[in-house]
Amino acid sequence: MKIEIRKHAILYQFALILLVLLTLPWISLAIEDIPGTGAPREGQLDLETFGGGDTANASDVNHNFELLRAKINEILGALNPLPTNCTDGQVVQWDSSQSEFVCVTPNTDTLSCTQNDEVLVWNSNNSHFVCKQIASCSMGEALKWNGSDFSCVDIGNPDGYCASGDNDTELFIHPETNGSGGLLDSSLNNNPISAYGDNMHTNVVHKFGGTGLYFDGDGDYLTVANSQHFDFGNGDFTIEFWLQSDGQSGNSRGILKKGDDLGFQSYAIFINADNQVRFLAANPHNTGWQWDKTIGTASQTQMDHFAIVRSGNGFYTYKNGEQTNHWDNAGYSLVSSGSELTIGSQGPGTEFKGYLDEIRISSVARSPNGFPPTQPYCN
Repeated sequence: MKIEIRKHAILYQFALILLVLLTLPWISLAIEDIPGTGAPREGQLDLETFGGGDTANASDVNHNFELLRAKINEILGALNPLPTNCTDGQVVQWDSSQSEFVCVTPNTDTLSCTQNDEVLVWNSNNSHFVCKQIASCSMGEALKWNGSDFSCVDIGNPDGYCASGDNDTELFIHPETNGSGGLLDSSLNNNPISAYGDNMHTNVVHKFGGTGLYFDGDGDYLTVANSQHFDFGNGDFTIEFWLQSDGQSGNSRGILKKGDDLGFQSYAIFINADNQVRFLAANPHNTGWQWDKTIGTASQTQMDHFAIVRSGNGFYTYKNGEQTNHWDNAGYSLVSSGSELTIGSQGPGTEFKGYLDEIRISSVARSPNGFPPTQPYCN
């Protein structure tokens, strides 16, 4: 009860002072001498207005105003006082448990974390900042604060696409990134891609995400602008993709090639009428194939992962993570070609019929431990 009375008394004093402040400007008009009214001379104030019977100079009035201001500050300080006894290095902080401001010393020793994967977190239990180790999350997971620690939670991958990438990826065609009906290169190179024939996006057969690519064997193919990134010479590289055949007929059909339609290419991947997927590379004189190697047989009922890897002098082929072929060719250099990269055709009349997804070309020997991928590549 005493606390409530004191609180109301303070509020009453504050309201009274505020009323006086609002009326003072009108009272001060009496400073000006008005002839015939008996008002004080200029520079004086009739203190009878304040209950006095004498007059005072303007300096006395200013002094009264200073006293009034001090009283206001005293009352305001009583309403919500700030501590005046803080020492060097302390800060003023509101203490909700005591309903007042207090002086606290921040823990400067932990304002900078020193370990990897640490973040600075405010611990309300002891009113200190602490360094917390954050978890290393996998793709499809997000970092979440559970009230006492960070943890990785599975948020899924609704569109099956990871947008980040690495500098070793030279081309990555992920059908979900369609660029308003067209196709985009999701690698950091952002190579221009042109599509010919019908709309190849399909949700009937695909490996990841919501769509794949369907080539109907009659004029459907893609071209990627010529780039030095696709001329590997004697360097390491990896070419990989998911494929399902829809039945081939006649001559070999083109899956991927680097070269023109007239002569031998730098390298090419074909599929024949028996659904055998093969890798070919031109000889140094570009007068014929240096080799023609089988990667594996494509299925017509499921998508399979195919990969060609060069590591040093060794060449390796894989189907669904299983090595299917290996040969060495010391000193061999893939013939350089100034032609564009073509996907889905070897030339007129040799268009591929079937499905493709997640087409990736890298300028590094990818580890077969990642074959076949169980989730979409980031890049």
